[in-house]
Amino acid sequence: MAETKNSSDNPSARLDPLQEAIRRLQEAERTEATRLDLSALGLGPALRADWDGWEVFGRLDQLERIDLYRNQIKAIPTEGWKALGRLQRLSWLDLREKELATIPDEGWEAIGRLDGLQWLDLSNNQMTSL
Repeated sequence: MAETKNSSDNPSARLDPLQEAIRRLQEAERTEATRLDLSALGLGPALRADWDGWEVFGRLDQLERIDLYRNQIKAIPTEGWKALGRLQRLSWLDLREKELATIPDEGWEAIGRLDGLQWLDLSNNQMTSL
Protein backbone atom coordinates (compact mmCIF):
# COMPACT_ATOMS: atom_id res chain seq x y z
CA MET A 1 0.00 0.00 0.00
CA ALA A 2 1.75 3.15 -1.21
CA GLU A 3 1.54 6.40 0.69
CA THR A 4 2.64 9.95 -0.02
CA LYS A 5 4.74 11.54 2.68
CA ASN A 6 4.34 14.93 4.31
CA SER A 7 7.46 16.90 3.46
CA SER A 8 6.85 19.92 5.66
CA ASP A 9 10.56 20.63 5.78
CA ASN A 10 10.57 20.96 1.99
CA PRO A 11 11.25 24.65 1.17
CA SER A 12 8.99 24.50 -1.90
CA ALA A 13 6.03 23.70 0.37
CA ARG A 14 6.56 26.97 2.21
CA LEU A 15 7.13 29.02 -0.92
CA ASP A 16 4.34 27.75 -3.17
CA PRO A 17 1.72 25.52 -1.53
CA LEU A 18 -0.15 24.87 -4.80
CA GLN A 19 3.01 23.63 -6.54
CA GLU A 20 3.81 21.35 -3.61
CA ALA A 21 0.23 20.05 -3.58
CA ILE A 22 0.38 19.31 -7.33
CA ARG A 23 3.72 17.54 -6.83
CA ARG A 24 2.13 15.33 -4.15
CA LEU A 25 -0.95 14.68 -6.29
CA GLN A 26 1.19 13.64 -9.25
CA GLU A 27 3.31 11.41 -7.03
CA ALA A 28 0.16 9.78 -5.64
CA GLU A 29 -1.11 9.20 -9.17
CA ARG A 30 2.23 7.79 -10.34
CA THR A 31 2.62 5.42 -7.38
CA GLU A 32 -1.10 4.60 -7.06
CA ALA A 33 -0.97 5.71 -3.43
CA THR A 34 -3.91 4.91 -1.18
CA ARG A 35 -3.20 7.82 1.17
CA LEU A 36 -2.62 11.47 0.31
CA ASP A 37 -1.26 13.94 2.84
CA LEU A 38 -1.87 17.57 1.90
CA SER A 39 -1.92 18.77 5.50
CA ALA A 40 -0.29 21.96 6.77
CA LEU A 41 0.65 23.33 3.34
CA GLY A 42 -1.12 26.65 3.79
CA LEU A 43 -3.42 26.03 0.82
CA GLY A 44 -6.27 28.21 2.07
CA PRO A 45 -5.20 31.63 0.77
CA ALA A 46 -4.08 30.17 -2.58
CA LEU A 47 -6.82 27.65 -3.35
CA ARG A 48 -9.02 28.65 -6.31
CA ALA A 49 -11.50 27.11 -8.72
CA ASP A 50 -9.10 27.21 -11.71
CA TRP A 51 -6.30 25.33 -9.92
CA ASP A 52 -4.82 22.62 -12.20
CA GLY A 53 -4.65 20.18 -9.30
CA TRP A 54 -8.42 19.52 -9.26
CA GLU A 55 -8.16 17.47 -12.46
CA VAL A 56 -5.40 15.25 -11.03
CA PHE A 57 -7.20 15.05 -7.68
CA GLY A 58 -10.34 13.67 -9.32
CA ARG A 59 -8.35 10.92 -11.08
CA LEU A 60 -6.96 9.46 -7.85
CA ASP A 61 -9.69 6.85 -7.58
CA GLN A 62 -7.42 4.48 -5.62
CA LEU A 63 -7.30 6.85 -2.62
CA GLU A 64 -8.65 5.55 0.66
CA ARG A 65 -7.48 8.39 2.90
CA ILE A 66 -6.97 12.13 2.44
CA ASP A 67 -5.49 14.41 5.07
CA LEU A 68 -6.20 18.09 4.40
CA TYR A 69 -6.07 19.40 7.95
CA ARG A 70 -4.41 22.66 9.12
CA ASN A 71 -4.61 24.50 5.79
CA GLN A 72 -6.58 27.67 6.62
CA ILE A 73 -9.11 26.76 3.92
CA LYS A 74 -12.18 28.98 4.16
CA ALA A 75 -14.03 27.42 1.21
CA ILE A 76 -13.56 24.52 -1.16
CA PRO A 77 -14.54 25.48 -4.72
CA THR A 78 -17.21 23.52 -6.60
CA GLU A 79 -14.44 21.92 -8.70
CA GLY A 80 -12.85 20.57 -5.53
CA TRP A 81 -16.10 19.04 -4.30
CA LYS A 82 -16.72 17.48 -7.74
CA ALA A 83 -13.23 15.94 -7.74
CA LEU A 84 -13.72 14.65 -4.20
CA GLY A 85 -17.04 13.07 -5.12
CA ARG A 86 -15.30 10.88 -7.74
CA LEU A 87 -13.09 9.14 -5.15
CA GLN A 88 -15.24 6.07 -4.58
CA ARG A 89 -12.72 4.15 -2.47
CA LEU A 90 -12.31 6.98 0.02
CA SER A 91 -12.97 5.86 3.59
CA TRP A 92 -11.16 8.62 5.55
CA LEU A 93 -11.44 12.37 4.98
CA ASP A 94 -9.72 14.69 7.42
CA LEU A 95 -10.89 18.31 7.05
CA ARG A 96 -10.18 19.42 10.62
CA GLU A 97 -8.51 22.62 11.75
CA LYS A 98 -9.59 24.76 8.83
CA GLU A 99 -11.60 27.91 8.64
CA LEU A 100 -14.63 26.35 6.97
CA ALA A 101 -17.80 28.15 8.04
CA THR A 102 -20.12 25.99 5.95
CA ILE A 103 -20.22 23.15 3.49
CA PRO A 104 -22.28 24.04 0.41
CA ASP A 105 -24.91 21.75 -1.08
CA GLU A 106 -22.46 20.46 -3.72
CA GLY A 107 -20.08 19.54 -0.89
CA TRP A 108 -22.71 17.48 0.91
CA GLU A 109 -23.70 15.88 -2.42
CA ALA A 110 -20.06 14.91 -3.05
CA ILE A 111 -19.67 13.52 0.47
CA GLY A 112 -22.94 11.62 0.00
CA ARG A 113 -21.52 9.87 -3.09
CA LEU A 114 -18.65 8.45 -1.03
CA ASP A 115 -20.30 5.13 -0.18
CA GLY A 116 -17.24 3.78 1.65
CA LEU A 117 -16.65 6.86 3.80
CA GLN A 118 -16.25 5.78 7.41
CA TRP A 119 -14.41 8.77 8.92
CA LEU A 120 -15.14 12.44 8.30
CA ASP A 121 -13.42 14.88 10.66
CA LEU A 122 -14.74 18.45 10.55
CA SER A 123 -13.61 19.41 14.04
CA ASN A 124 -12.05 22.77 14.86
CA ASN A 125 -13.60 24.65 11.96
CA GLN A 126 -15.77 27.76 12.08
CA MET A 127 -19.05 25.86 11.56
CA THR A 128 -21.90 26.55 13.92
CA SER A 129 -24.29 23.97 12.46
CA LEU A 130 -24.39 21.10 9.96
